Amino acid sequence: MGKRVCDKMRGKATILKDTYQKSWTEWLHHRGIYNQVLRSLHHNFKKTVMTINNRIKKTSTRNAKQDIEISTLKRKVESIKALEKALKINHAENQRAIKARYKIIIKEHKRERNKILTWLRRLEVKNQDNGGKDTIG
Repeated sequence: MGKRVCDKMRGKATILKDTYQKSWTEWLHHRGIYNQVLRSLHHNFKKTVMTINNRIKKTSTRNAKQDIEISTLKRKVESIKALEKALKINHAENQRAIKARYKIIIKEHKRERNKILTWLRRLEVKNQDNGGKDTIG
């Protein structure tokens, strides 16, 4: 009876050893496949991250250029506004000066007209005093 139990135990141990060996081999095989899939996923992830980083750099560079262009255009607009304001002020000053000169010229012409009219009236009065004789010309 001892031999039979021993043989049974030996058979069970052999089956267990074979099962363990088979499981170990399968586990190694599955681990290899898992690692291969994991490496592939990691490689794809790195490529995706690198692509995204490159896009971010390009976008950042493009945005920086656009910001520079925008600030340049803003400065140009501000300088044009300042020039326009200066021209308006200058134009208004010129209009005031022209109006003032015009008023002076009108006053001078009125003064000259009044002098001529006064001189003409004096001559007419003088002519009437002389009895209607034409003294002019």
